[in-house]
Amino acid sequence: CQPRGARIQSVLSVHRARASYRTMRAPMLALAFIASRLRGASAEGGAPINAQLIRTTWGVPEFEHPSRWKEWMLATANGPIAYAGIEAPTWVPCLGAPIYESRGLAHGCNATRAALFRDALAASSLFYVAQIHVCGVPIQSASVEDALSSLEAQANLAKDLGASLLNVHDGVDIWSDDDVLAYFKGALEIERKVGLPMAHETHRTRALATPRTTLLVLDAFPEVKLTADLSHWVIAAERAFDFPSDAVWWPPVLAAVANATVLTHSRVGSAEAIQVNDPSAP
Repeated sequence: CQPRGARIQSVLSVHRARASYRTMRAPMLALAFIASRLRGASAEGGAPINAQLIRTTWGVPEFEHPSRWKEWMLATANGPIAYAGIEAPTWVPCLGAPIYESRGLAHGCNATRAALFRDALAASSLFYVAQIHVCGVPIQSASVEDALSSLEAQANLAKDLGASLLNVHDGVDIWSDDDVLAYFKGALEIERKVGLPMAHETHRTRALATPRTTLLVLDAFPEVKLTADLSHWVIAAERAFDFPSDAVWWPPVLAAVANATVLTHSRVGSAEAIQVNDPSAP
C-alpha cells in the first residue's frame, strides 16, 4: 500500500466529470480507497495502511433499478476487480433521485427500496460508504443551523441503510471562517452521537472547496477526517499547484490533508483533461 501522501498526490491527475446521476452513462471512472484504520499512519510513513477498493455507483445504469441491486452487488463483489464496498448518495437507494423537501432538511426513505438495498448489501458482503449532500442538491440553504440539521438527519438515515462510513459534502463555499468552524464543531458532535465515522470531502461549492479553508478546519479540529478529491481544487484553482508561488504553502497543506485522509477519489485523466470520458478510447 502507498503511504497516504503518495495516494493523495496521485489524485491530482484524475477527475470525475460532473453529470446528473440519471443522465451520466460514461463508464465508472471514480474509484475510492478507504484505509481500514481511520488513524495511525502519517504521510511521512509509519504503520502500513490496509487500503480497500470501493466502486462508485455514479454512471452505473444497473443501479437505477432496485430489482437489479443484488445481482449487481454480487457481481461487483465477485468480479475480476477486488471491490470491498460501494459508494452511493443516500438518495439513490432511498428515492432514486435527489428529491428534498423543506429546503433540503427532510430526507425520507422508501421502505421497500431501503429493504432491498440492505438485503443486497448483506448478500454481497460489501460495505456501504454513504454520500451525504448536506442541505440537498443543489444546496438549498446557507444556514449553519440548517446544515447541521440536514447532516444529522441524513447520517441517521445512512446508519439505518447499513453504512460503515459517511462521505460528506459540507455546507457552502461562501461561509465565513466563523461559520466554517461552528459547523465543523457541530459536525464532530453529530459524528460522536451517530456513531459512524465521517469523512468530509474537498469538494467545490462546499465548505472545503479551497486548501485555505481546509487547513483552517484541520488546524482547529485535528480529529476531522477527510475525503481527498483534490481534483476539485485543481478545477477551482486552474492549476495543479505547481506554480513557483505554490512552492512554500502547498507542501505543508498537502501533508496536513494526507494525514487526515481516510478516503480518496481517483480518476482516469490525461495531459489535456482532468478526466477522460472513456478510459478505453484511443
